[in-house]
Amino acid sequence: MRIRNINPLGAVDVPLLGRIVEAGDLVEVTDEQAELLLDQPTNWEALGTEEPEEAPDIEAPTDPIDSEE
Repeated sequence: MRIRNINPLGAVDVPLLGRIVEAGDLVEVTDEQAELLLDQPTNWEALGTEEPEEAPDIEAPTDPIDSEE
């Protein structure tokens, strides 16, 4: 599961994860870790387990645009 640090004070030292999590950073945690951290709703928000969708590939035109037509 992914969660985000929304702590209004910014970066936090999270002994449970063994690291400092910067303000706004996303972290991948186990469900058990998420359950404990999400008990602090003003510090963490759940983002789920889905990977963010990638933008669709857009093909650039292969012919140059002729502006003198």
